[in-house]
Amino acid sequence: MYEKLIWYIWLKYVIKSYFKGELKERLVLQPDNGKSLSIVVNGPSVNRTIKYLKPGETDVMMVNNAPLTPLYKELCPQYVCFSDSEFLEKNKRNFSIRTELMKTADKVTIFLPSYFNKQTFLPTDKLNIKYVFSLYGISRYDFYSHKLMEKNFLAPAYNNVVIMCLYVGIQLGYKKIYLYGADENFLKQITVDQRNRVMRECVHYYGSEMMCENKKHGSDMEIMTYMMYRIFNGLKRLKRYAAKEKVRIVNMSDDSWIDCFPRYVKEKGS
Repeated sequence: MYEKLIWYIWLKYVIKSYFKGELKERLVLQPDNGKSLSIVVNGPSVNRTIKYLKPGETDVMMVNNAPLTPLYKELCPQYVCFSDSEFLEKNKRNFSIRTELMKTADKVTIFLPSYFNKQTFLPTDKLNIKYVFSLYGISRYDFYSHKLMEKNFLAPAYNNVVIMCLYVGIQLGYKKIYLYGADENFLKQITVDQRNRVMRECVHYYGSEMMCENKKHGSDMEIMTYMMYRIFNGLKRLKRYAAKEKVRIVNMSDDSWIDCFPRYVKEKGS
């Protein structure tokens, strides 16, 4: 009964997305392009493992604040992904990101979730922007169908930019994907102070900052741990999809909590 009901829920959201104009923003699975893709996200392990990435031998995808870093200029990525609406807000940091993206506008493709297709912060007439369909409203349900994912009528909820990057990489026809900086171990950086504020030290390869999750995201420990579950659940569904499409994903991090992809950097003594 549940399995039948869940597809009625999916259909409801698809119909709503159609009337919002999102359904046309789909990234259909492409044939094997014969190349590999290196996805560089923001975990601090990038500083230790980026030596394994050879830019001339692989295409590169970066995320979020990357355009503001020296590594962006060094790697010259073909793609940049944003899955969080905070990067479409009008503030000093985002204006700086936009300025840097404009400098490489003829070389970089920017991917955004389809539910941002009405955004106006990133100029669509000056930047090469592509939208990837996703049903944000069903993120709490466990949907899976590799046929629908191939046609991008379904995708794992982009609760985390790693999930979006991996899905985009598969859809673009890459059969070998190397994942840098996907440490996903931020629970180690969380503390709860004497005022019951959930504090998190956001550590990236380019620096760190202390954030109050209650104030910024309205999060408490229940929400934080639930979001971790959703991230790892989405990654496991991507593992199933990657196996079906014969895509090999290698986790290059030397300090990652992701346990569903093989590692490149072996533990000491193994």
